[in-house]
Amino acid sequence: MAWDLIGLIYWVSVGLIGGLAFVILLLGFRGRVVDDHPICKKCGYDLEGNREAVLKGDGGRCPECGACLDEKRKVKIGNRAKVRKKIVVGVAGLMLAAGLGGVRMMDLDFTQSKPVWYLRLEARRPGWFQNTSEVAMEELERRIEMGELSEDEISDVFYDGVRRINEEDKEFGGWGTILDVVFMYGNPDQAMMDAYLEAVLESVELKWRKVVLEDGRLPFEMTSNFRDGFVSMVSWEFHVSVDDGGSCLFVMDGLNRQGTLPIGRDGKVQLSLGERKLHIEAKYSLLLRAGGKHLTTTTREYDLDFKVATRFERDQLLKRVKGEKNKEMLRDALGSLEIAKSDFGQGDVEYVLLSDYENSKLCDLFFKVYLLEGEKRVETGLRLRTKEESEPLDSFRLEVNGVELNVGDEVDLVLVPDVGAVCETVDVWEFFDEEIVLRDVKVVTLW
Repeated sequence: MAWDLIGLIYWVSVGLIGGLAFVILLLGFRGRVVDDHPICKKCGYDLEGNREAVLKGDGGRCPECGACLDEKRKVKIGNRAKVRKKIVVGVAGLMLAAGLGGVRMMDLDFTQSKPVWYLRLEARRPGWFQNTSEVAMEELERRIEMGELSEDEISDVFYDGVRRINEEDKEFGGWGTILDVVFMYGNPDQAMMDAYLEAVLESVELKWRKVVLEDGRLPFEMTSNFRDGFVSMVSWEFHVSVDDGGSCLFVMDGLNRQGTLPIGRDGKVQLSLGERKLHIEAKYSLLLRAGGKHLTTTTREYDLDFKVATRFERDQLLKRVKGEKNKEMLRDALGSLEIAKSDFGQGDVEYVLLSDYENSKLCDLFFKVYLLEGEKRVETGLRLRTKEESEPLDSFRLEVNGVELNVGDEVDLVLVPDVGAVCETVDVWEFFDEEIVLRDVKVVTLW
């Protein structure tokens, strides 16, 4: 059984209840003083008949056990009577502690009997309730679907999820599903829908490359806590204006996207060298899956500072990763690279690169991929990006320009450093400055 904060508090509480009950039980059996008679400490005989002599230390011997009573320390004062109430309370407390401990050890599930306020607490505090937080969210989903919650309870659960959207960690677990269920079965009012929209847009984070070329574009990356579910589509418009007078319109769907804003000579916004400021007025619109209902379109504004540089200035900021040691590390990192082939029929063949590797020192390196046929290189149109996580590469379409590959073949690949791809990211400034040749890469089936 995994320990969590609430589990620890639970066992400490059980221990305190049991300990306190045991002390009360002992006090009950010890009893309370009911008189001031002198009593033989050895056998408990009541010496009240010889009181004066005993108290003076001249009591002789105990008529019951024969113990010498010449010393006062061998005599105690007062008879004691057991306190039945304390005994009952002590026994009951020990039984309660044993019962609570037994229930916990047997891991009995009382989820369906828990009140809504407690389920909400468990769902909101996964750090406290590591063993039951997910179960609590599932139970809330079930009760909403079955119509077992009142409108006020549904509203409370919904706003719990909305507040969770903007907590520091980008993942908010099952709350996306809970919000989905509320929208499908809970009949949320307009205020709830507007609150969700505001929370999602509040979580939007926009990053961009700080240095671009005069004739290039401005790479950006948008992230948010938006999740699939009751929202079927998010569309947005970027109305872009630059401090030197240019402007353009950029339209895209989705909130977790990467792209480039059309600036420079190839775009509609003309830029000059130096420090620039770009202002974006973004209009967001979310479409509900149920009934195709639009949430209120909302506007956000962003100000981006960046530098327009010459190619020489740009290249001075890039860092070359080189050396035989790094080259061997890169070979090892891509040692499991394979080409997967899938045939969907009617001549529709697709090739993708797959790899499973772990290398934290050679992350975010970009290469163009070529097939090697003797001395001839066949361009595939593929860019490969290493990552620091031990996850498979994303599946990219491998266009081999008419070259037929069959499952079981082994081919040679050439990885050529791609500085252009580096400069299309928001935060990568390193590139490997040597070509890498990978021999005998296997062609396998995708499925």
